[in-house]
Amino acid sequence: MRRVILRALILVLLGVFSFCSIAYADKGVVVKEHDDKYVISYNLGFLLVEWYGGYSPSEGDIYVGDFSGYGFKELYCISADAETRFWVEEYMADEDEAWEFLYD
Repeated sequence: MRRVILRALILVLLGVFSFCSIAYADKGVVVKEHDDKYVISYNLGFLLVEWYGGYSPSEGDIYVGDFSGYGFKELYCISADAETRFWVEEYMADEDEAWEFLYD
């Protein structure tokens, strides 16, 4: 009986943890694109990324995922119900950094 209760408790906790990771994901909108480089606006500034596969983003697309940190990220596009692979060049960037990133 204890094993059944323990397994049920573990399943409930796993469900809660997976829900929390989705609920606290960053959310942003593609505001500008140029030559496979994209600027995504979100609550902490701008995410500066290069496209590396999957769904090809367009201005206005809404993305969710982990926007913190550098390197390759798989972000989910709500608008297209698809994933996109990005290289994160900068996060929490300001507007000047975004323009420099796009046109350098």
